[in-house]
Amino acid sequence: MLDGARVPQSDEPPVDLSEWCSGTLVAAGIPMHVDLFRGIDGGYLKVEGRDRVWFQAPLEDAAAKRARTCVLMELPKIEEIRGAVCTPLAGRAFDGAAFNVVYGRGKLADLPMFGDPGDPVAVCQVSFSWGRVLRADIFEGDKGWLRLPGEKRLCFAPKPG
Repeated sequence: MLDGARVPQSDEPPVDLSEWCSGTLVAAGIPMHVDLFRGIDGGYLKVEGRDRVWFQAPLEDAAAKRARTCVLMELPKIEEIRGAVCTPLAGRAFDGAAFNVVYGRGKLADLPMFGDPGDPVAVCQVSFSWGRVLRADIFEGDKGWLRLPGEKRLCFAPKPG
């Protein structure tokens, strides 16, 4: 999200925002507070002693976004998951055990099968036996994706039946 981000001409976002993630980021040795928001690739950066600055990623070409969403690769097996730490969003209860149930019932999904997911209901940090930690976004209908390097998404949806 920050790669290629820019400060828009206006210093305030053009949409109503719901905070999605907040925390500290260190870039070039400088700690800064960051607030990210749902539904828009943007947020505020605040360096100590300075005013906060709104940043926003440039709009992405729709074909490029589709090309990296629901890539067709092998979905890691449930047995490879060592744990998941989840943050529920939108008031829905969701934890690591719920992630294992949803993921265990899932199968690889291509973009037409996955569809437009809407806003996530939970975000999880998933640890795998091969040493990686990937973020997983979970959506209504027990659909989700694992975020891979290069902003690619490995999508899964419930198995039929």
